[in-house]
Parts: sequence; C-alpha cells; structure tokens
Amino acid sequence: MTTPAEQFWWLGPSVAGIAACLVLWFNWGQHKVRNLRMLKPCRVDLVGPGNTKVRELHAPPNAEFSVQLRVWPVLKYQQHTIAFGFIGHPDKKPVPLKAVNEFIKIGKRREQSPETNENHMLDIHDHYQIREDRHLSPPNNYTYGFLVRTREPGTYPILLEMITDSGEGRPRNSLWLTVDPR
Repeated sequence: MTTPAEQFWWLGPSVAGIAACLVLWFNWGQHKVRNLRMLKPCRVDLVGPGNTKVRELHAPPNAEFSVQLRVWPVLKYQQHTIAFGFIGHPDKKPVPLKAVNEFIKIGKRREQSPETNENHMLDIHDHYQIREDRHLSPPNNYTYGFLVRTREPGTYPILLEMITDSGEGRPRNSLWLTVDPR
C-alpha cells in the first residue's frame, strides 16, 4: 500500500515550477513583451479628400500642402514626443513648416509653430517634433496635422516616430506623400 506522499510526489515540484514561472513572468517576461509591442504601438491613417482613410496623398511640387493624420493606438501608453517628417534626399524631400490641425475649428491648438510654441521644433533632419505628454489608449483616435512645403517630384515615405514610456516606436503601417510633376 502506498502512502499519499508517495502517490502525489509530483505535486510539490509542479507547484514549485508554476511558482517559478510566475515569478519570471511578473519580474521580466511581461516587461519584455510590452517593450516588443511598443516598437509599433499604433496604426496611422492619412485623411484624404472627403475625410476618407488613405495610405498615400498626392500634392503638386513647390506648394504648401496640408497633411492630416489620425493615430489609432493598439495598446495603452504615454507619449512624450512625436516626430513627423519625410524620408528622402534632404534638398528634394518635403519639409513640414508648422502644425495645423484641421480637426480643430477654433482654438489655440489649431495652428502652432516653433515660433509660437516652445515645445514645437524642426530638427536638423527637417523633422517636425512636438514635445508633450499625452496618454493614448484604444479605441480612441488622436489627430495631428501639419502644413508641408513640397519641393521636387517623387514619392516620399512619411516618417512618424513616437518617444513613449517604453522607448521609441513607429506605426504598424507605412504612409507616403507623392509629389506629382503636374
């Protein structure tokens, strides 16, 4: 006849293994998973004609053009800085001039620039940066808008980077501005 200790010998090591896994998960695992997810914390849509979602906008060369963005977070995070710009040759790519949020009808936040707001700046790579702490959470969307001066014709990927509470992140999807030679 076997004793209960002999019959349930596996119970002690199983409970110890589960406890070790939980300690590892809560101390290191969940933070690593969050940091990986925060590399792409949101989805971004361009606002096209008629308030439609688009992935690419078209603009004429050597003109000022409005680019409106909707940011859809996929998890909850705190954003400290957002950078907006274009990838391409420095002398040919479009340059953001100021923040103009067309979703705001009347208000101080409708139009801001580095000259009027100390938290707005244009860096040496011609990327427009806005420093502000903002809590983002799904399913809400958040809007940004920029006045851009186009230069040479071409297709320019839009660069959007966020500095968050878990490091730098970029959107899950890619966006473009095509400057048409019309």
